[in-house]
Amino acid sequence: IRAIERFDREVLGVVLQGLRDMALPFRLLVATDHSTPLALRTHSAEPVPFVIYDSGREEGGFEGFSEGEAKKGPIVSEGHTLMGRFLEGR
Repeated sequence: IRAIERFDREVLGVVLQGLRDMALPFRLLVATDHSTPLALRTHSAEPVPFVIYDSGREEGGFEGFSEGEAKKGPIVSEGHTLMGRFLEGR
């Protein structure tokens, strides 16, 4: 958990702030390589959580980036379609 928090703060947070500071529209995709629910403490066969952030959209409804929150969003059943979704802004 500490490693994830540190990555969020020292890598993702820095990248996100740098993109915001440029004051240009941007889209950011964050995904894991597998689902690892805390309750299981190991990999699972559940869909992989991902988030697509678009600086030009003011959509919300999510409380953070977790398996539980990911279940509230769309499911991508075929991983190879994720990049198209990201590039098209869907």
